[in-house]
Amino acid sequence: MKSDAHIAFAASNTEFVELSEIERFADDSGYVSVIRIGSGEFACSGKKFYFADLPGFLEDLKTSHRAVRGRAELRTQYEEEFVRFEFTARGHVVVSGLVREYGNFDRMLRFGFEADQSFMPPFLASIERVVAALK
Repeated sequence: MKSDAHIAFAASNTEFVELSEIERFADDSGYVSVIRIGSGEFACSGKKFYFADLPGFLEDLKTSHRAVRGRAELRTQYEEEFVRFEFTARGHVVVSGLVREYGNFDRMLRFGFEADQSFMPPFLASIERVVAALK
């Protein structure tokens, strides 16, 4: 099952994480999407990104956002790629992660940026829409 909706956390035009073309595997073993990342002058323009548990990620985000501490992470068990949201006691969210492309030339983007937690409500709402659409 695939969703037309997308998930986006955007602190600015150059600092963002966006997932689109999100698809849940028929056997419910995980998800795949196209990921775009901006982190200052560095960017990933769109590659396949696999992750395990979107509803769990949403719940971890909600819990961490309410507590103003904790973290939530998208990843699969056997891959090193990830996207992480860490909440600080000062009301900030640190977004970090790693995406990698294997091949003749190994390419990797390790990224990170910080934003105010006021960016969370629209992000949470976008995830809720996708989770509902993919049920």
